[in-house]
Amino acid sequence: MHLSTLLRGAYAANLKAMELARGTCFDLLLGNDHGLESATAVIEALLNGLEAQRRVPDR
Repeated sequence: MHLSTLLRGAYAANLKAMELARGTCFDLLLGNDHGLESATAVIEALLNGLEAQRRVPDR
């Protein structure tokens, strides 16, 4: 399964849970949302780094 599909699924599930949650549960899900954002940023940075390496000619 493609990583972006997994992240989209995690975002969607978390968003739905946040719609239904209250109090401490909502706070925990909000923290999870921030974690998903961080994971996405790290993955994008890694993929950008790999792409940059491919563009650099071998020496």
